[in-house]
Amino acid sequence: KLSEPFDFMAVSAVSRAYTDIEHEIKTFQLETNFFVQQRRFNSLRLNAEDLTRKLQAQAESTASHLHDIVTSFEPIRKRQQKSKVSKQKTRLLAQLTRKETVV
Repeated sequence: KLSEPFDFMAVSAVSRAYTDIEHEIKTFQLETNFFVQQRRFNSLRLNAEDLTRKLQAQAESTASHLHDIVTSFEPIRKRQQKSKVSKQKTRLLAQLTRKETVV
């Protein structure tokens, strides 16, 4: 009869130890999953930062290229403006000349 309480205590201790081990395993798995997710998040964040830098560099390059294109057309635009002004002057002179001959 002495062995029955001892057996019960032994089974109870083993059961508690097993439950504790299961709890530790679950805790370890949760922590591992957390660290894996944290690593993935950090990796994604670094990729996003890298892509943002590349996008900014590309945007700056495109803006610079467009500026160069616009600047290269500046002399043509100035010539066209001069041509418009001289055409306007010619028309005004022609109108004035016609008015003078009519009078």
